[in-house]
Amino acid sequence: MFEKMKRLFGKKEIGGEPPSGAVRGKTVSALLDENIKLMEALFTDVDTMLNRQFENAERPEIRFCIYYSDGVADAMLINEHVIKPLIQMEGLRPGPQLFDEIKDRVILINEVKESSDIAEIVSGITYGDTVLFLDGADRALLFNSKKFSLRSSTEPEGERVLSGPREG
Repeated sequence: MFEKMKRLFGKKEIGGEPPSGAVRGKTVSALLDENIKLMEALFTDVDTMLNRQFENAERPEIRFCIYYSDGVADAMLINEHVIKPLIQMEGLRPGPQLFDEIKDRVILINEVKESSDIAEIVSGITYGDTVLFLDGADRALLFNSKKFSLRSSTEPEGERVLSGPREG
């Protein structure tokens, strides 16, 4: 996965130049299928990258696609606070206001950022964020969905030493 990311971004120049490579200068398309094709091409060899396409139950013409990194993003958070509300939300109407309405009323995650820069989106996904593409919108939403497993501070059960009395 990291080799693929190096190829995508290239080396970052000293002085804070934007990343070079396959994603520099690319922006989100208003066509959902084009965004899916681009993401599939960028993450073709990355097994941990998951996507899900779905639509609103009341208005099937309102289509969505999310991308996230398995093991880094919290799948339960994504299911309960992104996918479920988008599928079940009633009263959504297609149009230019739909993107902002979803961002402000539907998504139940407190850290939401919009972006149209593919390099920023790819970087966010690799760091544990989730991206939501909406058919008809030339912007995407990035959600903070990071989940890191922490190591236990107790002694593992499988590595106990039986060499005498022990305190603690």
